[in-house]
Amino acid sequence: MRFLRDGLMATALLGLALGAGCSRDRADRADRQGGDRTVGQTVDNATLTSHVKANMARDTRLSTLTSVNVDSDNGVVTLSGTVPTSEDKRMAEDAAKRVDGVARVENRLTVSK
Repeated sequence: MRFLRDGLMATALLGLALGAGCSRDRADRADRQGGDRTVGQTVDNATLTSHVKANMARDTRLSTLTSVNVDSDNGVVTLSGTVPTSEDKRMAEDAAKRVDGVARVENRLTVSK
């Protein structure tokens, strides 16, 4: 009976040690991928960015704007670059806001005229 109890104890301790190692491995991978972001979050950010760009490309006026950069981080979309008019700046922000998953838009676009 004592042998069985000792065997179960050893198995439990081994399981805890392996679990701690796996947890550290996940943390190390997250660090290598850019801070606390997981692979899923990075993909979600890239997907959101591409959806915002696609939404802007659907608008004939916005589709000609080649100097607009779009970045996203956890639902916050940042627009940067230069646009010809303040109307273009507003339209770009509106196009970004219409995309599902966008929580907030930081419009850092500058008007060239």
